[in-house]
Amino acid sequence: MRVSHSCRSLFLALMVLSFLLIPLLSFAAESEQEYVVQGLKVEDIPDDDGTGLVISWKPLPKEKKIIEYRVYRGVTTDSLFYIGKVDVNVETGVSGDVMYFYDKDYNYFVDLQASGSLKREKQQDENSPLFRRYPRDINIIGRELKNYDILGVIPEKDFYYRNKKVEVENENGDKEIYAGFKLHHFAQMAKKLKPDHKYYYTVLAVSQARHYYPHAKPQIGIPRTNSPEKIKQFYPVYVEDKQRLQFEWGLPLFADDHNDHNIYALKKEDLQQFRNYVDAIKKKEANDLERKIDPETEIY
Repeated sequence: MRVSHSCRSLFLALMVLSFLLIPLLSFAAESEQEYVVQGLKVEDIPDDDGTGLVISWKPLPKEKKIIEYRVYRGVTTDSLFYIGKVDVNVETGVSGDVMYFYDKDYNYFVDLQASGSLKREKQQDENSPLFRRYPRDINIIGRELKNYDILGVIPEKDFYYRNKKVEVENENGDKEIYAGFKLHHFAQMAKKLKPDHKYYYTVLAVSQARHYYPHAKPQIGIPRTNSPEKIKQFYPVYVEDKQRLQFEWGLPLFADDHNDHNIYALKKEDLQQFRNYVDAIKKKEANDLERKIDPETEIY
């Protein structure tokens, strides 16, 4: 009877303890979810060459003591790699309602200082899709080369004296000759998004105590090639002493891919026709984009 009584007391104590722990665990789970970034969006950067996306989200309140937001990207939702962060002043927080991160142009891919093996992000379990930067492992980054435009930086000496002749047979059966290099010959490799490719992004918040909170649900983004931004500032200036008419205008925000600027001289009665022509080009561009998203869209 004494043994039975002891077991019964132990069982009752465990039941009481479990009832006390369940609310605590539930509260901890709810508390973690309060730190998940909300309003995550991935949108195409307008008026660019199709290699840029902008990631936006709603910042957490200042009381949450967040010091940074980390951004991850991948071509699937199960493997997202760290690409950058946005620092936050823990005392003042974020003044605006929305935060932005621009993924455009060539940015870091891998270099000689990169890790030799794939590593998950800190404080992540084995099922987490979040990883640190790409490792210096050709078996991993080799699969990613087709998803980005790659820029390789090779020391001059290695470029001229360490390359190896490589012959590759193309789809037509012809042989193409390349200069082959090993991965360690590259001092650095940079990458840029490709137009019309799908990319997934997520963001997580990091507290002042360096705690990594759960990441937001990954969102998809597709960069699109757009026509240049319309010139908003255009001034004709007549230089009287040189008897010359010259033109001045302001460059748009994204002008790296601009090849030239054309100036047209029109009769006043032809001005509306020219404007209609420009509007028609814009409508066709929008229609082409809609048809990429939905092939059944009627052709403009």
